[in-house]
Amino acid sequence: MVSFGLTFGHVATNMGDLALNVGVRRLVETVSNPTVKICLLKPNAGHLERAKPTLGPSGTEIVSLDESMLATEKLLEYCAEPEAFLVDANLADVDVIMTHSGEHLFAPRRPENPDTLWRILPGLAAKAAGKKSIVLPSTFGPFDDQHLSRAIGHLLSSADAAAGRESASVALVEEAFDLRLPALLDPAFLIATGDRPAVRETGRLIRIGMALRIEEFGLRAGIVASRERSARFRESGYRESMAFALATGVMERLYPAVDGEVSLFVQTIADQHLQTAIAAEGGKLMRSEGRIKVVAGESVESYLEALAGLDMLISARFHGCILALLGGVPAVGVHMASHGHKMPGLFALLGVPDYCLTVAPENAHEAGRQIPMLFGRRTLSFQNVWSRIAELELRTRDWFQQAVESPTINSTTDAHEGLRALEEAAMRFEWASS
Repeated sequence: MVSFGLTFGHVATNMGDLALNVGVRRLVETVSNPTVKICLLKPNAGHLERAKPTLGPSGTEIVSLDESMLATEKLLEYCAEPEAFLVDANLADVDVIMTHSGEHLFAPRRPENPDTLWRILPGLAAKAAGKKSIVLPSTFGPFDDQHLSRAIGHLLSSADAAAGRESASVALVEEAFDLRLPALLDPAFLIATGDRPAVRETGRLIRIGMALRIEEFGLRAGIVASRERSARFRESGYRESMAFALATGVMERLYPAVDGEVSLFVQTIADQHLQTAIAAEGGKLMRSEGRIKVVAGESVESYLEALAGLDMLISARFHGCILALLGGVPAVGVHMASHGHKMPGLFALLGVPDYCLTVAPENAHEAGRQIPMLFGRRTLSFQNVWSRIAELELRTRDWFQQAVESPTINSTTDAHEGLRALEEAAMRFEWASS
């Protein structure tokens, strides 16, 4: 029996985050008789009930670190006494600490989100205490802030195993730290098991889905910039956004020529108003409000089911692409520079880089008008993707099992250097934000 501690379970309205929780459970289940404890980072009480079923079955041991435990002074204490963190997080008796998949491990020039500091801590604390540390397949970088980058570098180099979930992150880590990590599957790919469905034949009615988001909004854009950009787009009815321009371009080009329907997916609550605005405009372009609908998934399962009914998905949401592919639905990734490198990295990993389109304000509408050409080539283009996913799934499971079964690496010195770097980053963060 192996006992695991997961830091930190995702609690959010984003179906992608919840799918990650489920995918990690599937990965852990490849080990014989595992037990799992979940640690949460200041969870939103309103979202927690929705997230709980994705974190584990009833009775799963969960501990939450609330705001009172997350002051910078407390982080500095834990850097000096990492075993104290493991005790307070109820992880002192587990065998393996897993750093959850996601995109938190990056170092912007002007760090403003202290969550990154806390997400680095558990893996380093595990190695300082002589435990096993596994950094699950994630997006890493960029590495612009020197002190935060050093801490991330030591987290990765001290870990018993670490992996990227797309090609671009692996390249950034090698360039920054001279570490060669494998590029494996995002755990959400592991939700479904068995043979992948083939691309289905299109009927008379063409069903296109879109899971779009506004630019310069989210974790990488930062809290202040996200708030300002969201307010500006709301004032314009989202007409100034690249997402609106791209969506209207798709509908202008495709639906005068064919009979079809459009589903606009709300992957997270932040996308709701954008999709509603696109739907209103789309009803005019398609000359029928009944041919366009907004779909809000109530659960990971219902979201997957809705995506599986499409002929193609156009998505600026990373996990929108992944969950569509699980249902045998070809996806076109929409890459906006402010959202980072994960989307082009994913499509490069899967061998279809041409199906990730980089859009900018000056070309978003025309890019949307070009997407129907990709639709016509989708069956041929994606014929090797399903076997590629199956191959990577085997590699991902083998990597995890080997990491669990191999002897624990002695990297205590490396971990303590990382804790010192984390302490320096925390002190600079406190000074910069005061």
